[in-house]
Amino acid sequence: MELWQYLGKRGSNFAEAAEMIEAVDRDKSGSFSFVELLHALYPYANERDMNCMISWTKPKLAPPPPPEPQLSDTQKEEITGIFKSYDKDQDGLVTVEEFYDGLSLSGVSQPELLDLFHIYDKDSTSSLTLDEFFDMMKSAYFGKGI
Repeated sequence: MELWQYLGKRGSNFAEAAEMIEAVDRDKSGSFSFVELLHALYPYANERDMNCMISWTKPKLAPPPPPEPQLSDTQKEEITGIFKSYDKDQDGLVTVEEFYDGLSLSGVSQPELLDLFHIYDKDSTSSLTLDEFFDMMKSAYFGKGI
């Protein structure tokens, strides 16, 4: 609701409304800002108090997200070694069967292993590339769950 409408409903006339706005409008722009309104409402507030009140209306910025954790060279070597040990036919891909064979003694059930495999098989080729395998292992290393 515009100030004019509000004041009209309260029984004020245009002259009274213009006078009120003029009293608040410190920069004589014909309208008043929130800061000008604060100065009118709290004429004895010092600069620190005024800045504090103004800060209440500023949106809080979310903190930047933490940097993505990176694998160390040793971890990369370990993951590459694991990938190569699973890749029995050495074609640079780990198939579902090779993945299951590699993890069959881990204690994880076959359905869980298949679910895990399909989560990281981003291109749905029924095989994991080294990059997809790295994504899966990064989740394990950094506690995001796999």
